[in-house]
Amino acid sequence: VHWAASINKDAVLATCWNVFETQDTLSYETLLPLLKEEYSLEDITAFQPHIDACILEVNQQLAFRNYVLDLYRSVGIPLQQDKAAVMRAMSKHFGRRDMKKVHAIIAAHA
Repeated sequence: VHWAASINKDAVLATCWNVFETQDTLSYETLLPLLKEEYSLEDITAFQPHIDACILEVNQQLAFRNYVLDLYRSVGIPLQQDKAAVMRAMSKHFGRRDMKKVHAIIAAHA
């Protein structure tokens, strides 16, 4: 998959996250005004399938983060108080390969 020299996947992903500064949801329509600040409409239109993939990726990451934080809140134990108990409780909901990501999310938002 080729990205135009003027459109960078990392920049699009960062712009996707920036949408949440002013909007509650991320969609092509909410992202487009921010992309237009940096890129021509022609470039944006040409790479819309890639931009849509970035939107999907960010929405999936946000949903995972929200799920983790909802479960963490339901545990009722602060991470700083008893990390082992929190992570044991969380491991009932996530596979071993996801636990580092789960811990990072909790640590960043707790």
